Amino acid sequence: MLTVKQIEAAKPKDKPYRMLDSNGLYLYVPVSGKKVWQLRYKLDGKEKVLTVGKYPLMSLPEARDKAWTARKDVYVGVDPVKAKKLSVKDNSFSAIYQVRRKTPSFRAGI
Repeated sequence: MLTVKQIEAAKPKDKPYRMLDSNGLYLYVPVSGKKVWQLRYKLDGKEKVLTVGKYPLMSLPEARDKAWTARKDVYVGVDPVKAKKLSVKDNSFSAIYQVRRKTPSFRAGI
């Protein structure tokens, strides 16, 4: 697991790299040096990446909390990337419900 000291010490390199935290969460450090929290997850057999936030605007504990919430969505069959895009467009309950009801776990009554 990452520490704040490790994150602050991370410097850009010739190529982008990742600093792994836990459960799919990592800090992405591109050549530009702008650090970004990302979460890798698998849904419907496809591997996907969710940008959780930018460091230092989002701290390590905040990134872990947001990643945990996204993983809970994945567990019930909701794609956090689609949910994030939808929430930006339309933050109403009915819009989120429309995405959720299309998931296999919802149709199965789980």
